[in-house]
Amino acid sequence: MRNLIKVKNPGLTKLNNREYLNLMTRTGGWIDTIGFAALGIEEEAMTRYNQLLEMLGNLVAHSYAQAETPEMAELEKQRDALGLYIIDNVRNAQNVTIANVAAAARALWPDLKPYEKFYSLPNQQETMMLDGMTRDLKSEKNAPYVATLGLTSFVDELEALNNRYEQLTTQRTSQRNAEKMPDGDTVRKEMDQLYDYITTVAFCESVAKPTDATARFISELNAVIDEINALYNQRMGLTKKTDEETPLPPATDSGTTTPTEPETPGTGGDDSGGTDPTPTPDTGGDDDDDGGLAG
Repeated sequence: MRNLIKVKNPGLTKLNNREYLNLMTRTGGWIDTIGFAALGIEEEAMTRYNQLLEMLGNLVAHSYAQAETPEMAELEKQRDALGLYIIDNVRNAQNVTIANVAAAARALWPDLKPYEKFYSLPNQQETMMLDGMTRDLKSEKNAPYVATLGLTSFVDELEALNNRYEQLTTQRTSQRNAEKMPDGDTVRKEMDQLYDYITTVAFCESVAKPTDATARFISELNAVIDEINALYNQRMGLTKKTDEETPLPPATDSGTTTPTEPETPGTGGDDSGGTDPTPTPDTGGDDDDDGGLAG
C-alpha cells in the first residue's frame, strides 16, 4: 500500500491578514514553480486565485496606510513646533546685544520672513513650504548665519520630519482607491474556497497520477504550513505575555483590520538638541488634496 501524504490543514480562519497573505502568496509561488497543469489545476482557477491574491495584497497595504495616519498627526505637530521655534529665534535674535548674533539674524530674516505663516496652510502645501524653508536655511549663503545662531541641528531635524511626512503622504495617496476595494471578509471567504479546491485537486492528482511534481508540491506546501503555524503560535505566545502586562482588544480577521503590530518608524523627535519647542495650535487640519483620507 502506498504512503499517501495529505495537505495539512493550516487553520485559515485563525490567521491574521498578514499570515493569511503569506500563506496564499507562497502557495501560489509553488504552483507557478511546478506548473498548474502538472498539478491538475485549471487555468481559470489559477487566474481567479491570482486576482484574489492581488486584492488581498491591496487590502493589507491599505491597512498599513491607515496605521500610518497617527504618525502623520504627530509629525504635523512636531514640525509646526520646530518650524515656529526656528522662526521665533531668528526674529528675536535681531535685537540681542551680541553683535555677531544680531547681525546673523538680520541677514537671515529677509529670506525667512516669507515662511512665517507656514503652519496656517493645508498640510500638503505646508510640506512644500517647509521644504523651501529648509532649503533656504541650508543654502551656501545662509548656512553660516544659521550656525552662528546655533540652529543647524534644529534645521536638520525639521528637514527630517518634513521628509518623513511627505513620504507617508505619498504612501497614503497611493491608496486612494481603497474605498473601491471589496470587503476583506468577502475576499478571504472566496479565497478559502479556492484554496481548498486547488489543494484538493492537487492531492487527488497525486493519488490518481503520482508524479515527482505532485509529491514535491504537497511536501513543499506542508513545509510552508508548518512554518506559518509556528509563526502563528509564536505570535499568540507573545500576545498572551503582553495581555498579562497590558490588556489589549481582541484581534479580528477582518480584511480592513490594521495588521498586527505594525512597525512604525520613529520620528526622531529627541534629536533636536533636547529643546522643547513651543507648541502651536492645531491649525493645519485635513488636506484638501489628499484624496479625502483623514490627516
